[in-house]
Amino acid sequence: MSDEYIGRIYHAATLHSEVAAWQQRRNETNRPIDWQFTTDDARIKLRQLYPVELESDLQIQS
Repeated sequence: MSDEYIGRIYHAATLHSEVAAWQQRRNETNRPIDWQFTTDDARIKLRQLYPVELESDLQIQS
């Protein structure tokens, strides 16, 4: 659903029924999710949110 379409709905009950109908149609298509980038790409773009864990046997030398 686009933001423009949702912006035209003024009543919560109408919004709820429209979203439920859209969700029903979407679920009936059984289409897979089309991810736009890989996990590795996400780690690069979102490195602050998804830090890479260090190996537990890695020793820090001083």
